[in-house]
Amino acid sequence: MRSIIILICLLGICSALNQLFKPQAKKMGSRGGKKVVVLGGNGFVGSRVTQKLAESGNRVIAISRSGDIPKWAETYDFVNDVEWVSTDVNDAVALQKVLKGANSVISAIGAIGFDEARLIEGNGKSNVAAIETAKKAGVPKFVYVSVASQVKDAMGDVVLKPYFEGKDMAESALMKNYPGSKGTIVGPSFIYGGDSFTLTPPRVPGGYGSFIQKILSSGPISKLAEISPKFIALVLAPPVSVESVAGASSAAALGMTGDLTLIDGTAEIMSAAELLE
Repeated sequence: MRSIIILICLLGICSALNQLFKPQAKKMGSRGGKKVVVLGGNGFVGSRVTQKLAESGNRVIAISRSGDIPKWAETYDFVNDVEWVSTDVNDAVALQKVLKGANSVISAIGAIGFDEARLIEGNGKSNVAAIETAKKAGVPKFVYVSVASQVKDAMGDVVLKPYFEGKDMAESALMKNYPGSKGTIVGPSFIYGGDSFTLTPPRVPGGYGSFIQKILSSGPISKLAEISPKFIALVLAPPVSVESVAGASSAAALGMTGDLTLIDGTAEIMSAAELLE
């Protein structure tokens, strides 16, 4: 009985934290009105990117297979200032039409799971195709949401090898077609956010994730992580909010991050995200 009471209390705390840190809709601002195309624009990360960009006064086109507005955003004002377009990024002709005149592209396309072919396609081939098409369309800047180097170092040779192979394919294509500061990689580790817990992919809501981030960012935990083996250090690494990932990606696409070609890990992502505020 006591364990049940404790569990109920913990769930209550998580719910309260989630409501406390739940992002609220904002009014539109103005930051130059650039045309930015977001690939995977109605996904977990991509939809928050569209929100950041739209609320900063930019012209935003959100590309996805369905072209639907994400459920979580249906009551937010920013969705009315975004063009929600159904396009297959592997269709070069159709994608070039959408990319015409764009100042930058952000790809939040990715896949997780255990289907090797899907991991290679979703993380690698689709992004490679999009990068090459963007280059042909004359888009001057490309931002790719990948994965933190710490995650690769700790897990790349252990589990989900096709996942990391796909990410490497996309990063190599980016560096080839968008050398120097023309291309920017944003590398988050564990991303948290939203309103609910999910298992596929594994995700925790905003309030709970923020609480964990603060604990793991503390001095003693950080020092312990520095002297720990790679996998333990990864477990002790603070997660990052989806809003910060979206902010850092948007800042890079708008040219606010200077010559940075890699924004790697929670600390760097949070710093870059602040540039948009």
